[in-house]
Amino acid sequence: MSHGPLEDTGLENPLAVHIRNFPVSLLTQEKFQKCISDWRGVDVVNSSCHQNPNNSTWNGWAIVHFQSQQARNTFLGNENQHYVKDSFGDVHKLKVKKWFEKPGSTYSINSTTSSNKNCSD
Repeated sequence: MSHGPLEDTGLENPLAVHIRNFPVSLLTQEKFQKCISDWRGVDVVNSSCHQNPNNSTWNGWAIVHFQSQQARNTFLGNENQHYVKDSFGDVHKLKVKKWFEKPGSTYSINSTTSSNKNCSD
C-alpha cells in the first residue's frame, strides 16, 4: 500500500512525522516549538517548520521528531492531536503522515545544522 511518492524514494524515519497545513501564524520558531511541546514524547530540538515556498501566505509544513517510535505511532493514531489553534484562535486540522527521508535529505534527525532555520524569527 503506497501513501505517497516519498515512500518510493526514501526510508521511513520511525521517529518522525510529516505535517502539512501548519498555520502561517505558528511558523515562527518560538510559536512552533511552543505548539508542539504539548505533544507527548516530541523532540522539539530536532523538529522543524517550513514556509510554503510557492506562497508565504499559505499554510506551511513541518517535520516533527519524537523521542521514541511508540510516541510517534501514538501521535499518528490519535486524530484528536491533529488539530492546532492558530494565533487568531482558529482551529486547523493538520495533515499528518509518516516521514520518509529522501537520500541526501537535509531534514534528517542527524542534521548538524540549526533544526528550525526555515522558520521565521
